[in-house]
Amino acid sequence: MFTKIISVIFLAVFISKSIQQNEICRGKDSSRFYPNQTDCTRFYRCVNGMKYDFMCGEDTIWRDEYQACGPYHNQPDNDLSLFN
Repeated sequence: MFTKIISVIFLAVFISKSIQQNEICRGKDSSRFYPNQTDCTRFYRCVNGMKYDFMCGEDTIWRDEYQACGPYHNQPDNDLSLFN
């Protein structure tokens, strides 16, 4: 009985997570990455309605304008010297 309850809970969490991912990815272009709205070191990509999360390397943040992780500096977002 306990095993069945745990299985039902796991399934409910899995379905809920899938629905949330589908909502996040609705209408998103699968050829680009998107910034995480709460953590500047993370970003994601949507492929076939599924969200795939990624994390930048140490001491870097996601730079959406370049579609890449870059060094964390107090520089303007449009400063191309970040990648020189």
